Amino acid sequence: LMYGPPGCGKTMCAKALASALPNCEFVKVGAGELFSMWLGESEKNVRLVFKAANDKLVEGENDYGVIFFDEIDALAQERGMYSGSSGAPERVTGQLLDILDGFHALHPHLTVIGATNRLHLIDSAFRSRFDKIIEVSQPDRDAAHSIASIYANTLPLDYHLVKEKGGDEATRTYLVNEIVGYMYANTLVETEIGRIKREDTITGRFIAQIFGYAQDKALEERTMLMLKKGTIKDE
Repeated sequence: LMYGPPGCGKTMCAKALASALPNCEFVKVGAGELFSMWLGESEKNVRLVFKAANDKLVEGENDYGVIFFDEIDALAQERGMYSGSSGAPERVTGQLLDILDGFHALHPHLTVIGATNRLHLIDSAFRSRFDKIIEVSQPDRDAAHSIASIYANTLPLDYHLVKEKGGDEATRTYLVNEIVGYMYANTLVETEIGRIKREDTITGRFIAQIFGYAQDKALEERTMLMLKKGTIKDE
C-alpha cells in the first residue's frame, strides 16, 4: 500500500514493478469501474477482477500479475463513516477483505498494490492486510535533480546556448542546475491556503510538466521561425 501526495510516482512505481517482472500483466482498477447501482454488482465486479488475473496465472498465460487499485480510499473507506449511503462501499470493503484474507485462493505470483493520497480514510482492517505500507514522498532537491536530468536528455537545445556553454552535455547540466535552483530557492509563493515555500509545491509530475512545456515552446518558436523564413507555409 503506497501513500503520499499526488504526482509523486505511486502509479509509476506500480508500473515499474510490472515492467520488471517477466510476462507480467498490469491491471489498473479505479473505483468508478467497480461501483454499480445494482445490489451485489459491485462485489461481483471485485471478484471478477481477481478471478480474471488469477485464471491467467493458473493457466500459464501470464507468469506474473499486478492488480493496481488507484485511489483505493474510494473503494475501502473506514466502515461506519457513511451510514446514509447505499452500503456499496462497505460491501466492497468486505469483499476485498475476504479476498486478501485468503478465502479465495490466489496465485502466489499475483501482487496487489493500492495507492492513496489519504491513508487515514482507508479502513483500518483493510490497511493491515497489506504486507508493506510505503510512503512515497515529494522529491527533495537531490531527487528533483535526478528527475530533471532524465527529462533534460529529451530537450531540443538552443544553438547559441550550446555554443556559449561549450557543448550539449554542459548545456543540459546548466539547464538542470538553473531549474532545480529556481524550484528550491528559499522563496514563498501565494496559494489558496496562504504563503508556503515554493519547494513544498514541487512534485515529479510538476517537473515533467516544466519540460513538456519547454518542448512545446521550442516547437512553437521553431515553427514561427520557419514560417518567417518561408520554408513552410501557413497551411
